[in-house]
Amino acid sequence: MKNKKLLIFLTITALAIWSLNIFKVRNALASVQEPEKTDIKLSTASEQKYDYDINVRDPFEEQIKKTIVHDKKVEEKKDLDRVAFTAPPPYVIDGMLWDDKKPMAMVKNIRTGEVKGVENGTTWNDISVIKILPDAVKVRYKGKEFDIH
Repeated sequence: MKNKKLLIFLTITALAIWSLNIFKVRNALASVQEPEKTDIKLSTASEQKYDYDINVRDPFEEQIKKTIVHDKKVEEKKDLDRVAFTAPPPYVIDGMLWDDKKPMAMVKNIRTGEVKGVENGTTWNDISVIKILPDAVKVRYKGKEFDIH
């Protein structure tokens, strides 16, 4: 009988403590205020206007400057100092026949796989052979000189 009374006493005490804790938690949750809802507008990359500054060389400096917008018109900076880049010719040396008087080289077009023997002054497809050296062929391609190795 003693054990039964002790069990009832402990059960009632535990229920009282639990209900007190539940009451405290509920009051704490009710007192927490919800944060104010603010309208946050995120701009997308397509909405942002940037202009690349070619003169900035330090990788830790900002390389993009915002362009100036006036009455929905964007002022664009035109850089006339840019040099046009010409890709190297798609040719490689497939073989050399070296002779001081009449050198010859076998040049291969990488794109088509076509191979042709060329001499000084030969024009083939879009290259003109300027000079054949012991280890390279100097050619003119799209108005610029290149060495084919």
